Amino acid sequence: MNDKMTYSYEKISYDNGKWFAHLLIDSKPPRNLELFLQNASGQPLSQPNYFHVTSQHQIDDEGSLILAREPNYRSTTQFGLDPLQRAVRYATQLDFDKYCFDNPDDRLSFDWNAEVYRAFNSRTPGIYTSASNSEAP
Repeated sequence: MNDKMTYSYEKISYDNGKWFAHLLIDSKPPRNLELFLQNASGQPLSQPNYFHVTSQHQIDDEGSLILAREPNYRSTTQFGLDPLQRAVRYATQLDFDKYCFDNPDDRLSFDWNAEVYRAFNSRTPGIYTSASNSEAP
């Protein structure tokens, strides 16, 4: 996969004993990716604890992921880019998943975000479909 390609989360599904991430790839035209999460094998059949990126998740001028703590009331959204932390853009879901992959949390037995990033960057091909043919998450 290409690190410059970004995605947003649609859902995680379980089919025939296998876990899949369903991602919307930011491309022209937009495409859906069904991605097999090989390392999720054996995870219990429950709601995956996959964390979504928010407008508070931002990237600073050194490329690090930061979390804005104070609302920016001059912005049209609750959180604008945080000037005190030198934010230059909002984080993508890919940025957040990469952070989870690079910084494992010992308190978690399995990190869904890290696994989506690992699978997205693996050599295992996913199944692409047109975004217009996507079923609702």
